Formats: sequence, C-alpha cells, structure tokens
Amino acid sequence: MRTRQPLSFKARQRISVACVAAVIGSLVIVKVVTNEHIGSEGPRTALPQPDRLALEDAPTPETVNAATMAQNASLWLTKPILIVDPSREHAEELAKRFRTTGFSVQTAELGDVEKVRAQIKASSAVWLTNAAANATDQRIANDVMAAGKPVLLDGDSPAARKALRLRGETRTTKKFLFEGDEIFLDIDAPVARPTIANFVTLAEIDESTPALVRADNVMWSFVRLDEGINLERMPYLGQLLDQEFGIEPNAERRDIDLYLDPDLETNVTLEQLGKRWSAAGVARVYVAAWKFDFRTNTGYDYAEFVRVMHEFDIKVLAWLEWPHVNFSFWSQHPECREKTATGADARIFWREHVALSVPGCFEKAWEETKLVLESAPFDGVNLAELYFEAAGEGPTKPEEYTPFNDVVVNEFKKRRGFDPRLFVDPSSEHHWERDVAGFQAWNDYREELVLEYHAKALRELHNYNPSMTLMVTAIDDRYAPNGEGFHAPLSLGQNIGANTYDIVKLRDDVDFEFQVEDPFTMWVEAPDRYSTVGRLYPEVSKDHLVLDINVVIRPTALQSGFSMMKAGGFELATSVASVAESGARLALYASASARLRDLMWIKYAMAGGATTVTPLDEQGSVVLTESPAAFRLRLKRPLRAVTIDGETQVLASPVRYVDIPAGSHRVELKDR
Repeated sequence: MRTRQPLSFKARQRISVACVAAVIGSLVIVKVVTNEHIGSEGPRTALPQPDRLALEDAPTPETVNAATMAQNASLWLTKPILIVDPSREHAEELAKRFRTTGFSVQTAELGDVEKVRAQIKASSAVWLTNAAANATDQRIANDVMAAGKPVLLDGDSPAARKALRLRGETRTTKKFLFEGDEIFLDIDAPVARPTIANFVTLAEIDESTPALVRADNVMWSFVRLDEGINLERMPYLGQLLDQEFGIEPNAERRDIDLYLDPDLETNVTLEQLGKRWSAAGVARVYVAAWKFDFRTNTGYDYAEFVRVMHEFDIKVLAWLEWPHVNFSFWSQHPECREKTATGADARIFWREHVALSVPGCFEKAWEETKLVLESAPFDGVNLAELYFEAAGEGPTKPEEYTPFNDVVVNEFKKRRGFDPRLFVDPSSEHHWERDVAGFQAWNDYREELVLEYHAKALRELHNYNPSMTLMVTAIDDRYAPNGEGFHAPLSLGQNIGANTYDIVKLRDDVDFEFQVEDPFTMWVEAPDRYSTVGRLYPEVSKDHLVLDINVVIRPTALQSGFSMMKAGGFELATSVASVAESGARLALYASASARLRDLMWIKYAMAGGATTVTPLDEQGSVVLTESPAAFRLRLKRPLRAVTIDGETQVLASPVRYVDIPAGSHRVELKDR
C-alpha cells in the first residue's frame, strides 16, 4: 500500500542546491546513558560517551538529494556503498556478495569510530547492518542517521524504530511479494509495521503490511539480511538503490549473448526489442532458426529481424537445434524420423528428432537449414544441443531413449551380434545393467555418431560461409559438485551420447566458439559454480569460451534453499559474476524467461564480480582498473578527454562513459 508517492529521483535532481539550508531539520542534543553489561571478567560499567548531535527527524528527499548534488558536483564516479558491521570479516563477506550486482562497496568495522566517520562522508549510501544498529555503543548509528545519506536498515533496531516508528506484531512470515514474485525466506521472520505517515511500500507481506519500505532517505527491510550471507532474503536491493536513490554502478560489460524464441516475444516490436537489448548490453542474439515452413512460404521474417538488430549494433546468430530441423520437415519426411527404443517416432519434449544416420536425411536436413541461412545476412550459427535422448533417465526411459532407427540398429548388430533394443528389455541377458561390456560399446557407438554429426555439420557450415562465426553448444559433462559425476542413472554424457572432450577437438579442423550449457541437473547447485566450470575447459581459449545460464522455473528450487523458483536478484547476479570471473563470455537463456529487471542489470553483474575500479583522488579523476575483459566505465558527468596508460584521446563530443581494455590500466578523466 502506498500512503504517499514522493517525487521521483530524476525529478528531485532538478531541485536547486540553494534550498538545502532552508529545509535542514532542527538539531537536538542527545545524551547517552551508560550501560552495565556482563563480560568475561564479571560486571563492569561502560565508560561515559560524549554528547553528540543527531537529527530529530529524518531529512526530506529534497534535502538529501540537494545536498548530495552539492557534494557530488565534481565527481566522476559514484562513491562506494559502505557496509558497517561489528565484524570486519563478516562485513567483507556481505560486501563480496553485494559487489556481484556491480556496485563499488567498502566496509567498516564498528569499533573504529573515527575511521568509520570518515568513510561515511566518502560513501554514496550506508548499510548499517542489524548487528551494528543494535550495538551497545550507538555513536556510529547516530552518525549514519544524521549524515543525510541514503541508509539501509534491516530488521528491528533502535535506528529503525526511530526512523519508521515500528510497531511489532506477534506473527511471523516465511514469504513476501515483490512485483508479483513470491520471495521465500529461510526463517520465520518477525513482522513489524511502520506507523509513520510518509513511506513508500516497495515489497509487501500482504496488502496492509509492507516488507520493504523507503521513508525519505531510509530504506528498511523487515527481515534481517546480515545473518550469515543471506542477501537473497531481499534479492533486489541493488536495483532498488538505483530506483529509489539514483545510486548506479561504475562499471558494466556490454558483451552479453541472449537466446530468443520469437514465438515468446509477440507483444513487442523488433525496434522495442532492439532498444531494450541494446540498453541491457546485449551484443549478440541467438534467434531460433526453425520458425519457417518452406512448403507454405510462411513463418518468421529473419531478414527483417537481422536488419533491425544490426541497426542497434547487435549481431545475430542462427540458433539450430539439430536433430530437430523444423516442424514441417518432420511432416514432409517421415522416412527421416528417428525412433525410440520402443519403436515410436522420437517426438521428445518439444523436439522432433531427425535420424541423421539414415542415408539422405543429413543432406535433406542441411538443404532445409541452408534455406534459412540464405534468407537473411546472419552473422553466425549456433549449432546447439546436437545429441540423443533421454538426457535425465537414459535407458530407464525407453519411450524417450534414442537412436533406434533401422540403420543404427543394424549397424550395431553387425558390430556386437545383437539388437541394441535388448538393453531396455528387463528379461534380456543384454539388459544394460547386466551386459556391462555390451552397453559400454553401445555408449561408445552413440558418442561416435554424435561426433560424426557435429563434424559433418561444421564442415557444411564452414564451406557455406568461411567468414561466419560458428559456435557449438554442448551440455556440460565435466562439472560435478561432489566430484563423483552424475548418476541418473548414468553420467549425463552417456545418457545423451555427447562427449565434450571429443567435440572440442573438432576445433582443430574448423574454428568455432564453444558454449558450455548448464545441465538441468545443476540448476539448484551453488550459484557461483560457473567460475569452476570455466576452468574445466582449459583447451578452449577464453575468447572462444561461452558459459550458459538458464533462467527458468526450477521445481525443486525452494527445497534446495533458494528464495525464488526462477533465479533472479542476488542469486542470478552471483552466477553472472562467476561467469565473468572465469573470463568467459555469458550466454543467457532466454529473453522471454528472464525478468526484465534482471535482464537490465546483468551488464553490471558481468563487470562487478571481476572488475575493480580504484580511484586515486577524491574526485575519481584518476583511477586504476583491473578486469579480465574489456568493460565500460560509467561516469557521472560528461567526459571530453581521457588518458589511458599515458595515451590521450580528445573526444569529438562529450560522452558519459569510457571503454576500458582488459587487463590493468591507469585512466585519467578530463573535462577538456
């Protein structure tokens, strides 16, 4: 419920700095009462604290923003967010997670009073953790509340009670709502309600009880965020700091790849998509290339799509999903339908599998695919998920297990002397659990076929257009959180017949980028796993390695301890930052499934997790940068000249960003 809608930050920016003196609240003297507490040495009395000033009421938005404008008028960069906590180590852990969203973050240990006061002045906002806000010594808490800066408070504390006039309730809750998403908590959080008249609800427990509010310069979360490292309890704090206070990250990376199924983006124009993706830092889009029926001349207009994307400087790769070609191909060529172990046509999930080993069918599939490539000036091709089934269950699900077309069955009979369909017959001596050697030969044969399909397809694609970017996307079969591999019931590679070690070796013959797809078996594992995944492919250079993140509904996410059914907020930012840490490129699946608020923030997470920007002077006019990849340094005011490692460039027109190369650099920002 919104009791009052204040001016937006952008509108408040226009308020004159001259009004600051007229709106600053009255000051009162606050006397500290000494406390008695029990320590390891028995009862003792705390030393009296000096008198100090505190604001009687929170500053108004106009005061905060006008004062901030006055302080920041000469700054090039956004000042860091300061996390104040009794423990330096704990504050650093919180900061590490916060940095994944792209913000510059510093920490302060509560006991070092004078140092903390100096850091408060040099910050853009302060998170006074619940532990800090409830500390016996309230000097820093009062300093933070009196500083006139945006303040983040979590849970119940004296500062929160004073700023929001909290009224506690007897109930607890384990979930709340944010912009239509249910956020699930790992604890039963006590519910409290602000009773001041002037606050804005940003998330709610129910229609009458807010979960996250902003009251002037204070943002308050009803649930504690500093217990452990549980920022997922309020996953969109980063976006809200920007939305409510105009605090933006200093760095971004604009090299994101994005999957697109056009059927799922029907309510927006191509121009709107291009504008959105350009703003989000998308550099390449993989567009589903099976949306055309060449017999009826109907389907997707790839030429128009590519034309519009190129206007926004976005490259387009045709996204192939062989052995599925397109739906009309399947109906027109029944002789090319793959078979499952039950003898049925292999229509599995959404894909209709083509039997590429049947004579003539590979050639027919290629001719059909070539028609798509000829329909538009694609920048490249992503040959994705060219494998057999069943991915999760293998031979334990015969109705999805492939390939069992006559050509494959007869070839295996020649090799081993029996029908491979016996592997799924529980009464057969060749059942996969009994005939270990025979089943291993079958797995080897399936991998041989998948490798052959990749080699033939890559050769055709290269010959079609040698200058076109080629990419192979294969499901990861190397990462296992417990180090023991997959058992569902076999390894994922055995279930699908794809061996990444062999597929990657094809780069010796045809140059292609290699994309590692995150398998569904890993979607509820630790979100920072991608930096490890990247290290498992040392034979692929970083400029040719792409890591895939799937943003989809995960049925077991809540049981696995995640706060949302579909990754977002801090969880997704952590995943993205770990991709950046690996040095690989990011591919996100998909445009329609990722929340827009997440999509627009990924460019910051790509820079924030692996990029450091260290100002060497108070204005940030000289900075040191360190990044595994090129990134864009965002500026608070227009730049007219820049010096990078001693080389100066004078700009034809002022801009508010600088593109910084990968590696370590000294950057000097200049007005002229």
